[in-house]
Amino acid sequence: MTAARLRWLACCALSCSGWHALAQSTPPARPLESGVPVAVRVPSELAQVPIYSIEVPDDATGLWLRALGADIDIEIDAAYETAPDSPDALISSNLWIDEQLVIERGDSTPLATGTWYVRVHGVESGNEQPREGSCTLIAQLIRPPPRPLEPGQVLELDLPREQGLRAILLPRLPADASGPWRIEAFSALADIDLVIGPADPARTLRDAYARSERMFGYEALLPDARTLQAGAAVHVYAHCDLESLDAIPVRIALRPVSADAPRALVEPPLPDASLLGPFGASIAATVALFGPLGSGSGVVIDPRGRILTNAHVVSGARGGGALDLAVGFTHDATAPPIPCYAAQLLEYRPDLDLALLAISGWIDGRAFDTPRLFPACKLREGAAPALGESLTVLGYPMTGGASSMVPISLTEGVMSGWAQDGAGRLLKTDAGIHAGVSGGACLDAAGRLIGLPSSSLADANQAGGLGFVIPLARLPANWLAQPPDSRPR
Repeated sequence: MTAARLRWLACCALSCSGWHALAQSTPPARPLESGVPVAVRVPSELAQVPIYSIEVPDDATGLWLRALGADIDIEIDAAYETAPDSPDALISSNLWIDEQLVIERGDSTPLATGTWYVRVHGVESGNEQPREGSCTLIAQLIRPPPRPLEPGQVLELDLPREQGLRAILLPRLPADASGPWRIEAFSALADIDLVIGPADPARTLRDAYARSERMFGYEALLPDARTLQAGAAVHVYAHCDLESLDAIPVRIALRPVSADAPRALVEPPLPDASLLGPFGASIAATVALFGPLGSGSGVVIDPRGRILTNAHVVSGARGGGALDLAVGFTHDATAPPIPCYAAQLLEYRPDLDLALLAISGWIDGRAFDTPRLFPACKLREGAAPALGESLTVLGYPMTGGASSMVPISLTEGVMSGWAQDGAGRLLKTDAGIHAGVSGGACLDAAGRLIGLPSSSLADANQAGGLGFVIPLARLPANWLAQPPDSRPR
């Protein structure tokens, strides 16, 4: 065989192997249309799993994949212009019967324009191989239509779930505008975030100029006028675990940063205890707290706005003038708290799992025009609770680390006994203490504060089990005697 013949055969082999690799990387697939549900049969054999595809256009900022109503444990795999079983595929990780995968332009593996391949397959359970099942697959392109954001106006809009709880805003400034401007957004129902970047939808999240991504419902950015005039887009998006909510209401404003600029995005009145039922005074004084690393509960102990909570609830707070702690009061027992106040850290004792805060102003950084007197919980003095004495626990379950806000919860039980931890004695109770209730109020039958619920032996989100309460006797003596206007540290 001649050398030329060998070279020709080698080229053919390379061409065939290249064609085979290409065929593997772009598998035959069934096309998906955005928002159109598809009934999927999930075979037990991975080799027989059907593959789907969807085209992502330039103006899409995200791709939301959902597999709903499965009768087996499943996962979603997705990959860009290659087979969804490739090592680079993205994989969902959600509930047992409902899986979702959101891919956005700003992710570490970003959404790219072009073809995405998707599959839904069963998952091994223990030593058992995947079983055959079925589900409904929905691929939703996130393409919120841009809306103008005019200066000096408060824009009220809904972030629809079918658009991934997202909105795109295009700030419009006059040609002679200068200096820094404030873009702020508020939601009473969910944690929201703000991102500003180039107006090109494919680049806004990927090449963002600035982000405000705290774990509560108020965010603000301070871009320069030149940045906005050069062409920029603002993305506002919500995080909400409550599938029953079809949209999240948000208020957004664009204002100049100046002493005389109006900044009253949210100023609700103080709670009216008479409207909150038989435990109204205690409910009004039990607050939701939102910090850098999560959220939980607290209780106001004097009218000037000092708050007791667990140290682990406010872990990561910097203290001083940092606006990284938000406070929400309950105005309606059927609705979530409204996080409209900022708090500062006065004392922090992780060895006791206790912290003392002070409400310092509005959540947007403004000071109060006039002194405010907050609803406060009465403290029990004297003897500790006796065995069998009735106890009530107030707090905000499922706010700890969750992205949606929920109404206050009340559970009842009895004083079950005493326990011990490294810092001293704890009360034991069978009253439910769920995740997020930590730092709230544990009350006696007269509605007086006897301690702070701190932990439970039950599963984090399940009722029952044994709960532990830090008694007021553990508080450092100077905390209760400390004047409300003490200098934060």
